[in-house]
Amino acid sequence: MWFQVSPEIDAVLDSTAADLAYVVYAIAGVVAVLALRRRRVRPVVLLAAAPLVAYGLARGLAHLDQHRTVPPATAAFAIAYAILLFFDRRVGLALAAGAVVVGLDHPSDMAVAAAIASLAVFVVHLGGSLVVVKENRDRVRLPGPGAAG
Repeated sequence: MWFQVSPEIDAVLDSTAADLAYVVYAIAGVVAVLALRRRRVRPVVLLAAAPLVAYGLARGLAHLDQHRTVPPATAAFAIAYAILLFFDRRVGLALAAGAVVVGLDHPSDMAVAAAIASLAVFVVHLGGSLVVVKENRDRVRLPGPGAAG
């Protein structure tokens, strides 16, 4: 924290930050379901990959013992950036503000979490663009009435 607080208040702030991360995850789930209803599979896969790559990068950095990261904030930033890049800018910016609140308890580590998440989403975006996909190939095609199964 920026100022000294009692351990009890610090524990409450940590718990609240973790709970706010779940709100970010729930909003990401709603965005993914709405995209899947429109048969947009590729952005949903990229959205799912972003926090996984961010987690791997954060673990690698922690293994090097360079910085301590806040896992809920790192995942929240990765989800916010992925939604901003692959779905909707307004929702992504709102979730990025939520990610700032999630990491507010550890402001020095918040910058590291944001940087790791940015790198992770960039890596996912590059990986997704390297895969050559024909125009409508990322859409799920359901058989129409009377079509063979």
